[in-house]
Amino acid sequence: MVDRNVWAPLEEAISSISEAGFCAAWMDEVEYRLWEAVRGGPREYGQITLADAQIEELRQLSGRLDGWVWFNDETGFEEFVAMERWQQLYEEWLVRRAARRGRMNE
Repeated sequence: MVDRNVWAPLEEAISSISEAGFCAAWMDEVEYRLWEAVRGGPREYGQITLADAQIEELRQLSGRLDGWVWFNDETGFEEFVAMERWQQLYEEWLVRRAARRGRMNE
């Protein structure tokens, strides 16, 4: 388990973007949407468009930690997860999102 003080800067960076985009400390799915942007996806997030510097900061923090921070719905808290686990969580989210979009198009 990685000490919270080690991953707090990543959590704070995600939270800061969430605040700027939606005036919420941790908007639902923020971790997935920002990871999508880090991977070259859409940069629009709520009321803002992510700057190169914001994306690079997330990329660097994540790279140094070899992981990401996510909100665990079961515990009700943000948690650090190793990159291998995060990639699984992200893939599961993509499947859920596609299913939701498919239901909306029916």
